[in-house]
Amino acid sequence: VTLEQLLSHVGGIPPDNDAFIRLLIASYGQDELNLDGLRRWLIGQWRGTPPASPPGTRFAYANLGYLIA
Repeated sequence: VTLEQLLSHVGGIPPDNDAFIRLLIASYGQDELNLDGLRRWLIGQWRGTPPASPPGTRFAYANLGYLIA
């Protein structure tokens, strides 16, 4: 996945959905982390999730793409 794909929402990341919202809610319990640590935690939690579509093939607005970028 390229930086351009992440920033243009065609990186294969699923759109902001219930699973992403649950992950954000879980992140509220990570009080000991600064912003960089929280970003690493979120990406670590999401890392094993398979792409929703092959990168570069389908638009799906995903805030997680910005976080990864």
